[in-house]
Amino acid sequence: MKKLLAGFIISFLGGFFLQGQTLTGTVKDAQTGETLIMVNILGPERRGTVTNNEGFFTLNLKEGSSKIQVSFVG
Repeated sequence: MKKLLAGFIISFLGGFFLQGQTLTGTVKDAQTGETLIMVNILGPERRGTVTNNEGFFTLNLKEGSSKIQVSFVG
């Protein structure tokens, strides 16, 4: 798997925000702005999700700060 660092960005709706314990956003290519599908978003305790056909994801997190890992094969 290739980690999304330089070539891609995560564009969170209205910037980065947490609504309660839910993180939502859209993953886009940094150069083209194209949304990326099937991107893996992994939170703590191996809880994760995958972006849908529009690059959108929702991830439920425990209260407090969390690190997430984003990876993409393609």
